[in-house]
Amino acid sequence: GGHILPPNPAILPQNS
Repeated sequence: GGHILPPNPAILPQNS
C-alpha cells in the first residue's frame, strides 16, 4: 500500500 510514493516499506511508514 502507500499514499503517493511507491509501495516501498523501506521508506513508507504506511504500507500494507
